[in-house]
Amino acid sequence: MSDGAENVAGRLSAHEAVCAERWGEIRRRLDSMGASIQSLWWVVLSSAGALIIGMATLIVTLVLKGR
Repeated sequence: MSDGAENVAGRLSAHEAVCAERWGEIRRRLDSMGASIQSLWWVVLSSAGALIIGMATLIVTLVLKGR
């Protein structure tokens, strides 16, 4: 290889190493975000369930008191 080609090969190797490190960080962050979204999903689902049960209890109470 000529001196210029060796320089390009070295720069390309350095670039690939930096990109691999960046992609690794992106994957770690996405995994973390996925876990956070899963936690939020359970909070939303629990809240919706509590609201539905609360409204059903209110309706039953009002119907029984109306008799």
